[in-house]
Amino acid sequence: MQGGRFFPATLPFLILLPGLYYGSCYSTVFPNVQKTIYETSSKQLLWFLLRIHLKIFMVNNFLRLTVAGLFLFAVVSCTKDKETVNNPVYNLKGNASGAQEAPNKVATAATGTLSGTYNKDNNTLTYTVTWSGLTGGNPTAMHFHGAADPGIAAGVQIPITGFTAAAAGTVSGTATLKDEQETDLLNGQWYYNIHNATYPAGEIRGQVVLTQ
Repeated sequence: MQGGRFFPATLPFLILLPGLYYGSCYSTVFPNVQKTIYETSSKQLLWFLLRIHLKIFMVNNFLRLTVAGLFLFAVVSCTKDKETVNNPVYNLKGNASGAQEAPNKVATAATGTLSGTYNKDNNTLTYTVTWSGLTGGNPTAMHFHGAADPGIAAGVQIPITGFTAAAAGTVSGTATLKDEQETDLLNGQWYYNIHNATYPAGEIRGQVVLTQ
């Protein structure tokens, strides 16, 4: 019974009310007046206790509904957060420039951009690299390098193939990464580099940034 835990507190008063009421009927001193007083007081007390019990019942249920609502909200929020955290697909981006080359920066107006995705479930890297304005000649090689923070040079991890030998262009491709390569990529320690004859170490470079 809802609100039942509060009912025993009022039970003794309810048991005493009949005694108060019927005791007044056998009074020998001013029986009618005393009966009326007892009857009126008993009814008022009974009504007062019932009103308190009803209010407690309503408050108790309101609190239950409030707690249930907050719990449901927390569960839904946590579920959404969990779905976000468990999303296996990352978005890739990165802007390339000569100023990011290492160990020696390159003074060039050439630029490059990277877009794509990485899927942790199957270790698949999907990318598109766009470049323009190369001044050292057409590209001779393109790679993903790592593991390295910005300003540090590192070895080749994945070659980028199928590009056009032109001062501007776009190339797309896919690659399957090893577990250790995935770790470095997710830690932000990969970059892509575009090489040519004038700048064999790379004319433009861009750090790979992952977001979800």
